[in-house]
Amino acid sequence: MKAFRILRRLLGFLALGGAAYAQYGIRVSPADSGATALFLLCAALAALAFGFEGETREKLPSFPDRSRTRAALAGILVALGFLALGTGAALLSLDWRRWFFAGWALYLAAALVSSSGLGLLDPPKTGERRWTRSEAFLLLGIFALGTWLRFHRYAEFPPPYSAHAVEEPQTGMGGYNILVFGTRPWEFFLDHWAAAAALAFAEKPNFTVLRVPFTIASALTILPLHVLLRQVVGTPAALAGTFFFAVSSWNVIYSRCAHNIFLPNLLVVTAFALALYFRRTYRLRAVPWLALLSGYTLYAYAGYRGTSLFVFLFLAGGALSDLRKLGLRAGRSILRRDLAALTVFLVFVLGVAAPLVPINRSNPAQPLYYFEAARRSLANREYYTSDPRAFVAQRVRRIRETAAIFLHRGDDSPTFNAPNEPMVDPVTGVFFVPGLFVALFFVRRRFHAFLLFLFVALLLGGAVFVQNLDVRRLQGVTPFVAALAALFLDRVDGALRSLPRSARSAAYLLFLPVAAFSLFWNYDVHFRKMARDPRVRAAFQNRYTVLVRYGHTEGAGREILLLSEVRNFFTPSDYWWLVRDHIPGRNLADVTELLAPGALRSRSGKPVSVVVQDPFERKAVAELLRAAYPGTVCREITDPDNAHLVLTACDLPSDLVAPRVEPRLRARYWVDGRGEGPPALERLEPMIAFAGTPPLCYSGPRPGESENCLAEWEGEIEVPEPSQFALALRAGRLLEAWADGERLWVRGRIFSLPAGRHRVVLRAEFPRGGENGAQLLRLRMPENEVVEFYGVAGPAFPGGLEGETEGAYHAARAHRPG
Repeated sequence: MKAFRILRRLLGFLALGGAAYAQYGIRVSPADSGATALFLLCAALAALAFGFEGETREKLPSFPDRSRTRAALAGILVALGFLALGTGAALLSLDWRRWFFAGWALYLAAALVSSSGLGLLDPPKTGERRWTRSEAFLLLGIFALGTWLRFHRYAEFPPPYSAHAVEEPQTGMGGYNILVFGTRPWEFFLDHWAAAAALAFAEKPNFTVLRVPFTIASALTILPLHVLLRQVVGTPAALAGTFFFAVSSWNVIYSRCAHNIFLPNLLVVTAFALALYFRRTYRLRAVPWLALLSGYTLYAYAGYRGTSLFVFLFLAGGALSDLRKLGLRAGRSILRRDLAALTVFLVFVLGVAAPLVPINRSNPAQPLYYFEAARRSLANREYYTSDPRAFVAQRVRRIRETAAIFLHRGDDSPTFNAPNEPMVDPVTGVFFVPGLFVALFFVRRRFHAFLLFLFVALLLGGAVFVQNLDVRRLQGVTPFVAALAALFLDRVDGALRSLPRSARSAAYLLFLPVAAFSLFWNYDVHFRKMARDPRVRAAFQNRYTVLVRYGHTEGAGREILLLSEVRNFFTPSDYWWLVRDHIPGRNLADVTELLAPGALRSRSGKPVSVVVQDPFERKAVAELLRAAYPGTVCREITDPDNAHLVLTACDLPSDLVAPRVEPRLRARYWVDGRGEGPPALERLEPMIAFAGTPPLCYSGPRPGESENCLAEWEGEIEVPEPSQFALALRAGRLLEAWADGERLWVRGRIFSLPAGRHRVVLRAEFPRGGENGAQLLRLRMPENEVVEFYGVAGPAFPGGLEGETEGAYHAARAHRPG
């Protein structure tokens, strides 16, 4: 028998070496199916070889009956806790905003009082594993290392004016609304209050400041994860699993993002740790806190709202297991605790959830908003096909894609991963997959089924049975990657326990270079591969972030007049918390406002800059401003991380006078769909440009108006040599083109004109709204030119032009949205 154990352990170590070799093959060639097959085979063999090791049966604790006085006091405290819980639920259900602080204070008080009362029924240190100084010291060291990784080069990457995803500025706006407008959100409210706290202490807001509480929460998650692991495995394996989680680049990446999906992971891991703690010790004092945390997840991101159900099933399953093992008579004291835990848990969760009913019923537009995320995920009928064969094929394909995320290709979103980098480092992967097989092969062992269920349920719910594969939904899986790795290492540790102490210590020392390699690999992924990859850095920037960075840095102290498709930059939007009190300015309706000095004068008393953003005509607008207002200084500003995001900033002179420019293009716009009758707007324009699209054409149609905007431009062009011209349309069609009374032959919106002066008439239509418009270009090498339809006059242009331009300005303002 001893020889068989030795042979089995030898086979296990050989299989582990084979898995490591196969993992190397996968990293070299992720498409190598042979390496993947070898890895899975070796992982399964290692799980079978070591799965029998280290399992110990622990005695169930006994609970002698307490004195009647103690039991009565416990009952009174629990009743008071339930009363506080019910009062908090009633107040929040009556008026969430008014009673927000009082209601949640009562919930906390309810948990505290109930836990104190239930604790009177718990004998001290029942079933608990004692902490040793070495374990506490090592845990603090791991926590310090994980915290350092999460804050290392914190203000450098991601940059302060960058966004991981659209949800990050939304989180900032949630915190801003709390501070400025006194909102009391119910959805993601803990995340938004964390954002509010960050902004409240910030001298000047940016994304780095906003991310701080989310990073702290990620670091703190290390501690409850270790508490969870030590309920399942021995101390060495628990510390190893905690280490792998602490250094994981997957978690470090997520820790630096102020997203509503990440912070609640701390609470969920804590809840699962408390659930396992109760099942190991049967100490009831943990249950109210477990229920309060589980109940809160009903207010968190949709992916967490199954936490209460998972915990309830775990507690109920444990109670049924105790009943089967012990029977009613022998296990009476244990079963009473199981029943008490289930009762307290249900009461607390229902009490915490109660305000959600009136909150959602009070929304007449969307009374079922609470289930909106689930309905949206199930809306794709192509993915949720009724064809069984297609449905199975889609699920199999998605399972393979999901599995590849861990060890083969990773997340393809550049802001959340280095390109083509697996999410799990090779060391953790070599232990994690055998741990998954251990849980599967030995599923009846204590807590194996729970770990396996959570991992599979979160994987299916977050990736396989949703219409789009978004790796961020799998962040709840990351603690269980570490837990399964710890499960396998615990079995390896069980094999090592039969060795002499010196040999076992040598094996532990051998783990140090393995851990160091894991740390190096994860550090390299985030701080070198991601932080230095230009594709990654570029992906963090967008049209809003480049404007925010300019307004907070180069444009600080100036009033900004913006010509951009970001037409809501100076009105409430997701980025408003970075703009309102920090970047004075306003959006210009279109390019004609540049020729109305009254529209360009400062309202804040600060120097004025006109900022033009692609795809608006930056060079042409800069030339127009320099011609119209002598002394204007323009410069090009390129985002340091994304060369495609370029601004042109023109600093205007302080003494604006009438513009020295005569616009010579007559523009007419109709929104009746036919172009008949008087135009909705007629004015002079300096160019046919995207920046010149009037508000009535980029705003949405009103009742009775057409979906399209029909435009006609008439003006003179001086052509020094035969040239080709193009009317560029973002969408829509060129209807006709005329020159000197003759219709032009147009090929793909391109037409030619001989040298000389020509009177040109162009007619086009394009959809109204958003990012549409037209642009007339002279096709030249190396760069096409926007055709100018203006002349430069003296200090003040004669003939009433100023009044006509002012009239065009007021007409444009009259059609501004809202």
